[in-house]
Amino acid sequence: METVRELCVIAVFCAVLLELIPEGGVRKIMSVLCSAVLILVSLGGVKQLDYDVYAREMSRLREEQAAIELDGEAMRERMNRLVIAQELETYILDKARELEVPVTHAQFSLRWSSEGFWVPESVELTVSGRTESEEDLRRILEAELGIPSGGQIWKYDE
Repeated sequence: METVRELCVIAVFCAVLLELIPEGGVRKIMSVLCSAVLILVSLGGVKQLDYDVYAREMSRLREEQAAIELDGEAMRERMNRLVIAQELETYILDKARELEVPVTHAQFSLRWSSEGFWVPESVELTVSGRTESEEDLRRILEAELGIPSGGQIWKYDE
């Protein structure tokens, strides 16, 4: 902080001095001299740097960076999971509409696979009435999404 104060005072002094000197060779020499003095004062502050404080600050910043990266990774996985669940719901609702099964809501339970992605484990379907095409939708859930009949929960709003 002291170096900054010194730098400001010398910069003001040099600016006033340069304004008082008339145009010409002397002013150019004085300009170079003032620049050299300002550089020397600013470099003098580097040797006064407290390296212990600097090291502690760098460690703190690395810890904060690691925490932010961890939070970001968790958020990315959660968002990835939500997107996949939404896509699965849209897919099933479209299939149900094609089969004329009145599904109003589909909620998937996902698990993280050892291969590194989310897979559907179970599904809870809300249906507004019974139809003959339900069995076809059950087979689609099992064959295309790998959800066995034991993982399919059908709730009826009758």
